[in-house]
Amino acid sequence: MTTYPAAFEELWEAYPRRTPDNPKRMAYKAWLARIKEGTTPETLLACTKEYAHTMGSMGKIGTPFIMQAATFLGPNARFEDYEPKKEIICSAKRPVPRVVEQEERVDARPFLRELMQTLSGAKGLPR
Repeated sequence: MTTYPAAFEELWEAYPRRTPDNPKRMAYKAWLARIKEGTTPETLLACTKEYAHTMGSMGKIGTPFIMQAATFLGPNARFEDYEPKKEIICSAKRPVPRVVEQEERVDARPFLRELMQTLSGAKGLPR
């Protein structure tokens, strides 16, 4: 019986179940290859959990529509499609719109007429 590292066992437990089969040994080989390429076990686990969540919300767990783990972790890096979204925090503050008083309003019609004449090359557009 093969023993696997704890990090892989944690991923295996988080991976959504499928039928008919999901060979663990092949999944482990793919997992090892990704680790050797520099992907961290934490990243693979996070992607696995996101995949399980996505498939669960679609009602596909326990069906053949779940990828074999070896495919998910394979050289095509399908796991990258399920990287958890990073929260984007923006510190920029938007200016608060202010109410424009009647006296501050500007009539833009002369500017627009001139612009239309320039763009169309025509003169004397109707007012």
